[in-house]
Amino acid sequence: MNEILEELNRTINIAKRNPFYDEIQQVSSISEFEELPTLEKEELLKLKPEDFVRGYEGHLYEYHETSGTEETPLATWFTKADFMGYVEQILESPINFNENDRILIRFPSALSVPAHTFTEVVHRRNGCVLHAGRSDRNCGYKRAITLLLKFKATILAGNVMEIFLLGYVAKKMGYDTKKDFSLRAICTAGEVLSEARRRRLEVLWGVPIYNFYGTTELGNLAVSDNDINLKVSDKNFYLEVLDEKNKRPVGFSKKGILHVTTLRKECFPLIRYNTKDIVSLWKKDGQMYIKHFGRQSDVVKIHNKVITMYDLQDIFLSLPTDVVGDFWKIMKHKNFIEIIAESPMYWKQNSIGINVDFPYKLTLVPEGRIVNIEGLMKEESYGKPTYYLK
Repeated sequence: MNEILEELNRTINIAKRNPFYDEIQQVSSISEFEELPTLEKEELLKLKPEDFVRGYEGHLYEYHETSGTEETPLATWFTKADFMGYVEQILESPINFNENDRILIRFPSALSVPAHTFTEVVHRRNGCVLHAGRSDRNCGYKRAITLLLKFKATILAGNVMEIFLLGYVAKKMGYDTKKDFSLRAICTAGEVLSEARRRRLEVLWGVPIYNFYGTTELGNLAVSDNDINLKVSDKNFYLEVLDEKNKRPVGFSKKGILHVTTLRKECFPLIRYNTKDIVSLWKKDGQMYIKHFGRQSDVVKIHNKVITMYDLQDIFLSLPTDVVGDFWKIMKHKNFIEIIAESPMYWKQNSIGINVDFPYKLTLVPEGRIVNIEGLMKEESYGKPTYYLK
């Protein structure tokens, strides 16, 4: 416990280099630390990008912004030590990146932290990298699949939905996703990955799925171990799971809101930062593990019943794939939740139900109604500018 306290006070000392943390003082116990105010994202969004770097001018290495989940992006600056710290967090994975690996990175290169940190991870282990970023007009879905084959990629990395889309495009192109590629593992990040959804992804590609849980502003908090549990990088973070209302600890194995204190970040450490993620923590053989249930904003509350994104996914995606497909949307209504899912058996609307004690409606639609795979295959590449009229 004294070691943890020393780490927390070290973080407080680093934080005080920035005027934002002027009033914070060192603590003499964990209970005293837990009385410090929590840090809300709304407070950070009021700051200008330059406000984050006070005390570290001249030591900056990279700049990134959050994207995808928030309307207003949050600035994140890294010193070189910060960036390499993110890399070390990824290297805690049991994947064992090596010199024979060729990784095709499908994370977007613009703004995205994972695309850059995964590159450094593979280069550090003398492997080879191919950037085929999502949303890059130079690399549509068909070209990404062609590159996956030509490059003989051993690892594919990207957001969960993107890996599903690539699998379906590959099958539409006539490839066997389990036999025609050289993959040994897939790395996912950026989305809630329930156990049922992970199983579907493994069935689609025929290789193990390793999930990485983190945020742009914090780093990679946890990685899948060989048992597919998310193992916390506890030397880099101090985690608290607090009750939503009273901000008190909920205890192990209970759901609450994740608050994180960074222990290794130099440029603007985050102290008791409210991630707005619903999680639970538990320990096994001295190692901390985490389960990510999704964001607070994705929770559905109807009357006195509550369900998280993870739990909802896990229930309806446990149905056979010929009943509920891999592409779906969720609509919140006043008195129930509607799950709209592609299905080869979409005409059997009234004979299919899910085992959930929650008011719901399951609406099945034809394949292609939610995700048009044919449309993805028609994407045109963006070439160099031309100056001759044809």
